[in-house]
Amino acid sequence: MQRYGCQDFLEEIAHLQKLAEMLPDSPVTESMANTFMAKIQGFQSWSSESICQMLAKAGEASKLPEAMKAKILDTIQNLSMNTGSQLKLVNTGQSVQRLCPYLTRPDWVALSTLTSQTDQLELLAKRLRAMGLHSLKECTKGQAVAIVLMVQASQGKPSLSAAAINSAVQDFGIIFQSLPSSNCPGASRYPDHPSEMGQLWLSKAYGPGDQPDLQDPCLAPFLKKAPWLHNLDLFRVAFVSCMHVDISTSSSPRCLFEAPMLHWPAAPGAGPSGLQRHLRAPPYFDQELEMLKLRHGIQAQAATQGTATLQGSQGPMCTAAATAVLPWLSPRSMVQSHSQSAASTTAPGQVFGQSTASAAALPLPPASPPPEATTRVEAAPTETTAKEDSDAKTLQEYEQEQFQKLLDAKADKKKKAKEDGQADQKPKKQHMKRPAAAMSTRQSSANQGTTCNGHEAGKGATAAKGGSTKILYGCIRCRGNVKGCSSCWDPNFRGTRLHGRQAWREYIEAHKANKAMKKAPKK
Repeated sequence: MQRYGCQDFLEEIAHLQKLAEMLPDSPVTESMANTFMAKIQGFQSWSSESICQMLAKAGEASKLPEAMKAKILDTIQNLSMNTGSQLKLVNTGQSVQRLCPYLTRPDWVALSTLTSQTDQLELLAKRLRAMGLHSLKECTKGQAVAIVLMVQASQGKPSLSAAAINSAVQDFGIIFQSLPSSNCPGASRYPDHPSEMGQLWLSKAYGPGDQPDLQDPCLAPFLKKAPWLHNLDLFRVAFVSCMHVDISTSSSPRCLFEAPMLHWPAAPGAGPSGLQRHLRAPPYFDQELEMLKLRHGIQAQAATQGTATLQGSQGPMCTAAATAVLPWLSPRSMVQSHSQSAASTTAPGQVFGQSTASAAALPLPPASPPPEATTRVEAAPTETTAKEDSDAKTLQEYEQEQFQKLLDAKADKKKKAKEDGQADQKPKKQHMKRPAAAMSTRQSSANQGTTCNGHEAGKGATAAKGGSTKILYGCIRCRGNVKGCSSCWDPNFRGTRLHGRQAWREYIEAHKANKAMKKAPKK
């Protein structure tokens, strides 16, 4: 956490005095003085020594107005009488969003020459302590680990696994807490450029003869690898960076490998941890890794090691060796005598000689095949050429070929089914039908009734078909509805049955004509 102490209050009195000198009658000065007095009233960790220093500093502030100076002295004298205040000073974490510009040239040189990861983390932790940091946020830890990963990648070292990176983040926090704090004033959030902190802060953080190198390489790929939260699910999502679809066996995508990074085997006799079980690479990933090494890794590493060996034999300076390992470092113009350069390159030459000598023991592939191998390749049959042509197919051509095979297989299957007569013999799906509803009591009684006789039967109330009688529904009430109504459903119905809408119309017209004839005047 950032600690706000007596030294910060003393510096604020000096700043307040300078502000009063620049703006003597401004309300800004009065407001800042009131804020300062509220701060010292809310601070709870006062001692006799700190109060004496505050009284001496406030008494020496000759540029402050007399009224303001008297208020500040009264506030300091009444600090022991304070019972509480609504203002509370809260410790906050400190973050460095861009750590690379704060590193010096000797820091970059030491990072490139140190072979131990613990030493590299300790170097970055010391630099953060010198900058006035007391507590680290997760983003600051991620910056430090990302710088170490970038330096290791520039040296040609293999990438660390997820468990190793997580362990490096925890180790960096432990190393930082074990180092003593410095007297340099800290900040809650450090700007991207060190010059924004001021020349006074630079002199306290770096010393008289040292300055930040202002290097700003790209850390985005390495920040993605550095985990900031200790959650297994987040690690799995962060390191799943390559998905392949196997279209030859199934139509759904299948993840062939999840974590395309190096996973070194654990110590013999020790079982794998939970994280290693989730992020374990498949067996064929090692084969792909060896192919990538043969194509890119070993040749580039051999070129870098050859350059370092040549420079070590000539006795280069340590800065030049660091520039060869870290290519983003811009070379600076230095004018040194031959004796100074020879004296300054003795130890670095030995260090690089040892590293290149150990790396030179790695077997390298031959630059050109021997004549015997060439003769064998030329005498090989044409099957090798056909195999190379098949290997040279692009992903799009391979997908089209597999898709065409799938279509041909479906066509053959359909043709065979048609020949066997299986396509036409497929049973049709039977639609579910609702069963017939039960007949109501009135309707059943109507169906069992007899026909009417007399005048109604003569008008077509019933229809005889094959010796059996069928009741015809329809009356004046339902306007000749063939389905009938509650009146004509009654077996004792004695009214006029009108079966159909046409019969009802004829009945109505006849009724109207008869009514009009009765109303006509008699002559």
